[in-house]
Amino acid sequence: MSHDQISARDQILSAAVQVLQEEGPAKLTQTRVAKAAGLRQGHLTYYFPRKADLWIATAARAHDEMEGQYAALATSTGVGESNTEVRSRLISLLTEIVRNHQRTRLLLSLALQAQEDPELLALCRENVKRSRGFLRSALGAHYSPLAVELTMATLWGLGMRELVTETGQDDCDTLNLIENLFVLLDKMSTMD
Repeated sequence: MSHDQISARDQILSAAVQVLQEEGPAKLTQTRVAKAAGLRQGHLTYYFPRKADLWIATAARAHDEMEGQYAALATSTGVGESNTEVRSRLISLLTEIVRNHQRTRLLLSLALQAQEDPELLALCRENVKRSRGFLRSALGAHYSPLAVELTMATLWGLGMRELVTETGQDDCDTLNLIENLFVLLDKMSTMD
């Protein structure tokens, strides 16, 4: 691919992620994305002939962007075996991710759309495996596979909670909940 083709494709995918995050799945149309990218619709359909192609590429782009955030924190020893600073940075990153309403809407949109497209569903499942792998690495051998699954489920639930809870309406903020999750995980790890 030439530099112009890569740039146009990146421009389209960036616009698609933005539309999905800000406007929701109903607005992820080729027409809307082309407009957001500042391109003609024919240009978009050159790269993504079917709407499903756009969804699949958007899901891959969104997950790659999230992994970029995770990569900044990856350690070889894991949180359970590392210093307090690394653990604190992981908790801060997880809190930031959970509080990101756009990210949660994006993931929900992708999960809903994946129910209608086997190829997108397979990609979403692969992305869950990759996220699980990151968490397993970040937590380290100190925590069991059950702890990794509990952490993932809790983070997904907290993302939903953040999306529907009004700020300041709760006496138990997300950071506090995630910090306490790690306290519970530490207790679980000593019981094994």
